[in-house]
Amino acid sequence: MKLVHRGLNEAYAILSTFRFISNFHYFKVQVEEKWNMEIGKELEKDVLEMLENPLFQEARHFVQQEVPTSSLFINGDLITDSENIDDYFRRLLGQGEDELRGQVFRLLDLDLTLDFSTDHALHVILQHLEKLDFPGDVKWFLISLIQNPELQLKRFQGTIDRFLPLYEELKEKNMPQYQHFRQWFEAELNEHGVDFLDKHVSFINLQGYEEVQLSYSLFDLLSSHHLRDGGLHLFVGMLFQKYVQERTTKKDMDTHLMTLKVLGDPTRLEILKFLTANESYGQEIAEKFGISTATVSYHMDYFLGASLIHIERKGRRLYYSVNKSQIRGCLKFLASEFEL
Repeated sequence: MKLVHRGLNEAYAILSTFRFISNFHYFKVQVEEKWNMEIGKELEKDVLEMLENPLFQEARHFVQQEVPTSSLFINGDLITDSENIDDYFRRLLGQGEDELRGQVFRLLDLDLTLDFSTDHALHVILQHLEKLDFPGDVKWFLISLIQNPELQLKRFQGTIDRFLPLYEELKEKNMPQYQHFRQWFEAELNEHGVDFLDKHVSFINLQGYEEVQLSYSLFDLLSSHHLRDGGLHLFVGMLFQKYVQERTTKKDMDTHLMTLKVLGDPTRLEILKFLTANESYGQEIAEKFGISTATVSYHMDYFLGASLIHIERKGRRLYYSVNKSQIRGCLKFLASEFEL
């Protein structure tokens, strides 16, 4: 596996910071409940103050966690090839209307080919969206996105233009912490090489990729984007340092108690039992258990935090499977504790 180190990706740092702030309450739950970490009181204070800006309420549908089209606006392939945020939007808006609609349909798992010069197209879209488990305001956003994707992308560009002064302010305030994180991360890579990533990104089989591109972000823990050419792009942010350090010092008992906590939810227990025998993707799991894909993602985040699953990309889908060694380790821990 070849590791390509790209340094700070400013376009992704801007876009992911906007997403982080917009979904802050969601990410806070992920970090504190599922990854057993703390975001930090000073950063939380700054973000909550920014969330009072009407900008984030107006633009929530672009990157809202529950809306499955966010990758249309934050496109990992285009970010990889972009030199800066202006170049990114040039590439984003340079896509054809039919291509953009096709992406929306794929993200919504809709197999549609429509003639948008007729009123019938809107009728078909309404019929399909009515079956999806989204609030009414999200459905109307998706309808407008499908009807005129370029208009929504231009609106998103205008939103980011308004966000840039806030981003620069937050970036400047956190730059000393970022520099410390970057020095630490590069020192770990120099000492341990790819093994360092393999150890702490165990839910992704990095050795299964011929090339892994690595970029820095700011307020991420870790994000991965599977590229069209079959490669993988990892974006690592400052929270990753805290995650690794806490995981390294965490006792075995804490690790196993986290596993037991995750499995204490009946739905998660049934999903994990299903995945033990059936490697599956999100929509398939949702249909099996009668839940939404957003709920599936919610449970998967818990599994990832406890290192209970592996993720592998096949085509355009992400497949989940069980990390059986983690479960075996927990069983051995219980057997030892209770002298079984």
